[in-house]
Parts: sequence; C-alpha cells; structure tokens
Amino acid sequence: MPTPIRMKFSASSTKPSARSARNAAPEKRPTKPDARGHRKPAAIVDAWLDGKFTLLTCATHVDELRSTLRKPKAADLIEPYKAGRLVNQARKLAEDVDPLPRVVRSSDPTDDFLLSMSEGGKADYLVTGDKSGLLALGRHKATRIVSAKEFAGLFV
Repeated sequence: MPTPIRMKFSASSTKPSARSARNAAPEKRPTKPDARGHRKPAAIVDAWLDGKFTLLTCATHVDELRSTLRKPKAADLIEPYKAGRLVNQARKLAEDVDPLPRVVRSSDPTDDFLLSMSEGGKADYLVTGDKSGLLALGRHKATRIVSAKEFAGLFV
C-alpha cells in the first residue's frame, strides 16, 4: 500500500536525520525477504519505529491498510496478529492528516486520497509499488513518489 512520508534531512547528508524527523507514511507490503534476502518493507517499518520519519495517515489509509493485509497474498506472508499490530501502530503513532485537500490527478481515482494526504501532510515522499499509476507520476507538488526499494535505500 502506498504511504506518504515527511522527513527532514541534515544539510551535510542525504540520509535522514534521526534527531529531527518530519512525517512519512509506511509502505504496507509484507516483510518477507525477497530472493536476495532483502527486507525492504521491514527496513522502512524499523526506520519509522526508530523515529527516523513520521508516518502520515488518514482514516481511508488505515482502512486500506487493514483491507490489504487481509488479502490472501498478504495473509500468506504476514501473520494476522502482526498485521493487526501494524494497523494499530499506524493508527496510534502516525500523524493524522485531516482535513484532506481535494485532489483529482491519479489515473486510478482510488489513489487520489494518497496524493491528497501527501499534499495536506506536506510529505516529502510517497512510497508505493504502483508502477503504472503513482510511480509513473514521479512527483505530486513537493512530494517525490518513490518505490519501497528507493526509500529503504535511505536507511541502509
């Protein structure tokens, strides 16, 4: 699931500053290692829990996260109690963006709320795996739209 992220970087580095975090929204992909043993979604969640960025969310985002984690493909990769814990952490620890500005831009109208959340929350990044939709946009106003791999690279 795509996630808006707001971060603050130190002037001398392209890596996030752990001391002064801004906002971000975590990727909601399962945390099983890929073929090379990389755990990019886990690295993103770990960085969020370590305070390296702030997760942005809204009610629609939490509902979509919950729904995605219940799908058979995700359920095969992440245990239900861990999925539930992630949803609860997102609701509890993320910054709620409300109200959301009206945005009509994505080729998939169901993704417009993500662009809206990014804009309203002043996200630096929107992390997604949606290659034909959101990633193809590249940017929405001040928000860079990046893959989980690219975003995880900031923390490894």
